[in-house]
Amino acid sequence: MPPAPAPVHILRCHSAQINTLYFSHDNKRLYSGDLLGQVFITSTETLRTITSWKPHNDVRHGRDNKLHIWERIVEPHSLADVATPPSVPVPSLQISLDVNALNYCRFSLLLCDKASSNAMVAVPNLVDSSLVDVWAIPSVDRLHAAVGSQDAGTQRVEDGRGHEKTGIVMGLHLFEDHSANELRLLMSFENGGLALWATANVRQKTVQGRGWQRLWNIKSHVESGWSLLVYLQLGSNFWSPVMAMSVTYDNTVAFTVSADNLLCKYSLQVSIHVLIPLCGGEKWIKNMKDGLSPTERTVVYRTKHPGNGAIALQQEGRVVAVGGWDGKSVFGVRKF
Repeated sequence: MPPAPAPVHILRCHSAQINTLYFSHDNKRLYSGDLLGQVFITSTETLRTITSWKPHNDVRHGRDNKLHIWERIVEPHSLADVATPPSVPVPSLQISLDVNALNYCRFSLLLCDKASSNAMVAVPNLVDSSLVDVWAIPSVDRLHAAVGSQDAGTQRVEDGRGHEKTGIVMGLHLFEDHSANELRLLMSFENGGLALWATANVRQKTVQGRGWQRLWNIKSHVESGWSLLVYLQLGSNFWSPVMAMSVTYDNTVAFTVSADNLLCKYSLQVSIHVLIPLCGGEKWIKNMKDGLSPTERTVVYRTKHPGNGAIALQQEGRVVAVGGWDGKSVFGVRKF
């Protein structure tokens, strides 16, 4: 493997280990959070700190059971207006939501209207971490409760230890399928599985998962990244949790990685547009199910090393970057 290229610039704002990084959709801001709970917002144009603050009281995994929404700080227009680090503005708290923080799952935010602040946010259920709640923002009203609890023939107890053992939710992605007029929720689990749920009740309240339908589910990550001997001894009781999940911007493809050596790609499209000719040369577009089984919509790529804990996609979805125990790996989507 060739050596890593030299950095163009090094940002030295953090004094502790960096735990999370996120670029804004316009690539003009870099959001970073460290082990001590400090958050920095950095301009990618000026490479200067826009703001810095400590949003949570308990910095250990954000275990204060709160999801905070903060005011967006406006960046100064010119370099002369950039504040010095001691006097950077601090965002004000706008909304606070009680959540279940006893898990490893990040929230998923869906903007309903870019012109306003209306949105929906998906988080693990307050009681059972194998289920999901969807809340409306800014009203902080729970629209959908316990999504995933209405599987036919499934006997559940808390945290997915029922007949169909899933374990806790590890990853979430909430999105709208406008062609089908459905709200959809992609969920990854502790047992290495993935499931896609949908409801036509986009903005109507549902409880106990009623009104939601599981379109498909599959468990691709079933191998041990530690030892084949451990897997053979524990059999189906050994899980390889989905450690990271990423979805393309158009919500058509998802990727997952785990402690095993697998990089899995999934097609999220479950309907196709069929052109039906009518009298007068007109055509009627009808949405139909594509009929693909979960296995047919999944492509598995075996990497050279086990142990992958992070994944990121290029905006166009053509390049996949995987972070693991081997340092780093980059894959072109064409390999799939």
